[in-house]
This record gives sequence, structure tokens and C-alpha cells, in this order.
Amino acid sequence: MLAEFAKLRDAQVDADELIRAQTYAVGAHAIRQQSGGAVLAEMIDAWIFGAGLHELDEHDARVWDVTRASVQAAAQALFRSGDGRRGRGARRQRRAAGRNPTPS
Repeated sequence: MLAEFAKLRDAQVDADELIRAQTYAVGAHAIRQQSGGAVLAEMIDAWIFGAGLHELDEHDARVWDVTRASVQAAAQALFRSGDGRRGRGARRQRRAAGRNPTPS
């Protein structure tokens, strides 16, 4: 798995692979939306933890906006060269933002 992380970090993902992943993500989301309970859960999540209910309408567009370069940039930000682990300071940045606090 670390080798796959390194591939994402070191080179852009294949265009066909990105399109397949985007198609899968949009299709899986559409299938999940067929359940009233799933829709309600997503609405509550967007309202309480997200930026607002507009997120629900923007899902597909945001998935299709992902580019090969943005996948590589995210991998470079998340994985260090050589070992595939998270980049330096990622845990510290999440803590400072209030996400993933230090366990007591």
C-alpha cells in the first residue's frame, strides 16, 4: 500500500483511472440517496458538521472538479517521500484546527 501512496505522490494519476473513480463516486452517492434515512443523515451531517445544506447539491460538481494535479497535490501534502506516511505536521495541524484532539 505504501508503494501505491508513493505513486500518487510522485506522478499524476492516469486520466482514465480518475474518470472511473469519479464515475463510481457519483454513482455510489446517487444509490445512497435512494434511502430516505440516508438523505436525512446527510442533511443533518451537512447542517451540523459541514458548511450548510448547499453541500448536498454541490456533491457531484465537486467530485467532477477533481483534477489529476489536485490528486497529486493532496498526496504530496499527505505523504512524505520515502515512507508513504502522513506529511510532517499533519496531526499537529488537525489538532490546532480542533479536529483529532489528543486523547486523554
